[in-house]
Amino acid sequence: MSQQLYTDSPNQDYVTTQTSDTVNDIDDNEVDIESTKKRVKASVPITGSSKINDKTGIITRAPKLKDDMQPSFAFEWEIPDNGAYRSLVDCFGSFVGALGVISCCRCIPNPYKSVVQGSVGLITKFGQVYKAADPGLIKVNPLTEKFYSVNVRLQTMEIPGQNCLTKDNVSIVLTSVLYFQIFEPYTAYFLVQNIISTLRERTQTTLRQVIGARNLQDN
Repeated sequence: MSQQLYTDSPNQDYVTTQTSDTVNDIDDNEVDIESTKKRVKASVPITGSSKINDKTGIITRAPKLKDDMQPSFAFEWEIPDNGAYRSLVDCFGSFVGALGVISCCRCIPNPYKSVVQGSVGLITKFGQVYKAADPGLIKVNPLTEKFYSVNVRLQTMEIPGQNCLTKDNVSIVLTSVLYFQIFEPYTAYFLVQNIISTLRERTQTTLRQVIGARNLQDN
């Protein structure tokens, strides 16, 4: 492809140059590395401890804080004093727990329990909840206290297929998956007998109500 370029010289000469589409495409697509880095820096919002490496142009980010990874559920309530009996059992339980730390005493339980990441530890004393612990190592009295672990991660549960009747009397088979996460460990473990079964039954009932209020052709 040829192009004629007009010059402003006194002779008004015509200069003709031969160019190709390939050369034009290469010239148009040349990328300046430094200008690209500047555009990336200007377009990417930098929050927290994020930064861009000047040499590689790679965005780096510091690890999340502990509170951002899992919210704290720790608490400790005061429990009423049961007098001399409680003090005696507590002291004896502490002594037994000290023996459980020794590796040779296999018959005595170890008083230290591990709370894994993504779980919360609930501790009862004489049958009453008084403490919740975040992930880590905690000490439990083997005679007066009991330890329970509650999963607070995002969980999935498959809802079995069920026959539902729509508003226009059409029978359909509906299958679904439930995503749930526990934000109140105390309520989920001690105030509900079986949280998994309760969620499944509640989901099936809600789906039947929603499907029954709509026609099959509704969007």
